[in-house]
Amino acid sequence: MTSEKKMQYAVLQYSPSLVSGESINVGIVVASTDEPLFKFVETKKLARVREFDDTIDIEELKKVLRAIAYELETTLENCMQKFDIRSFTQYYLNEYHFTRVIELPYANFDDSIKELSKLY
Repeated sequence: MTSEKKMQYAVLQYSPSLVSGESINVGIVVASTDEPLFKFVETKKLARVREFDDTIDIEELKKVLRAIAYELETTLENCMQKFDIRSFTQYYLNEYHFTRVIELPYANFDDSIKELSKLY
């Protein structure tokens, strides 16, 4: 009998004003707790982000998202330890922040990421 594999994910949100409490999802970081699998998926809905905040610099947003993806990749490539998603997501501040980490079972990592991308 095989044990169930688990993944953890957190949603990256952009909040133009912390006072208003409004935010929009701009990416997801996902990692397996059982296998060396991880992924950062950035939003493809940039027009929706622009509608949410018409003052946002979309090119700057793209740079932020690329930097997060790069940081995740280099952190894991240069480090032989297990990826700690909670540690990775806790330091984002200002307009960008991650939601709490959620854990889910999965059978196929890539299929699960596709489903999560549809939700967020």
